Amino acid sequence: MGTSTFLKEGKGIMISSAKQYLRDLKRNSSIYEKIYASASKAKTYLLRIVPDVPYLKYKYYTSFGKKLNLDSPKSFNEKIQWLKIYDRRKEYIKYVDKIEVKKFIDQLLGPGHTIPTLGVWNTVDEIKLEDLPDQFVLKCNHDSGGVFICRDKNAFDWKKISKRIQSALKTN
Repeated sequence: MGTSTFLKEGKGIMISSAKQYLRDLKRNSSIYEKIYASASKAKTYLLRIVPDVPYLKYKYYTSFGKKLNLDSPKSFNEKIQWLKIYDRRKEYIKYVDKIEVKKFIDQLLGPGHTIPTLGVWNTVDEIKLEDLPDQFVLKCNHDSGGVFICRDKNAFDWKKISKRIQSALKTN
C-alpha cells in the first residue's frame, strides 16, 4: 500500500499505510497492541494455507511495490521467484538447509570451509545460554529471517530473543 494524501477542509492529512498506522497505534496503546498481535497471527495463519503462486505474488508486491511477472520474468528477483515455482529439483533441499549444506561442503571440499556450528537444537528450551561463547549467531534452519546476533552475552536480552525464535520456528 503506497503513501496517499487525503484533503479535508483544505488541510493535507498524510496516511503512510494501514500497516504503519497500526504500528503507530501499537506504540501508543496496549489495546491496539493486542489487536495488532491478533491481526499478525491471523495473517500468518492465512499465508500458511495460501498456495505458492498467490503467496509469492503477495510477498513480492509487499517487498517491491510492483506485480510479480511469472510469465516473462525480467529482473533477477522475478527470476528467483520463477525458479521457486517451476524448478524444484530434489538437491535444492540439501542446498537451502543450513545444516545439510555444511555437511555437503565438508564432503565436497573437506572440513574447515564453513563457519563452525556450536550446536543444533530443536526447541528454544534446549539452548543453554551459559554454554555459548560471549559472541555468537543463532539461526533458524528453515528460513532466512530468523537470525539473531549476540555481540555481548551480558547485554543479550535472552527472554526477548527466545520469544522471537519461538515465533520464527512456527513459520513455515
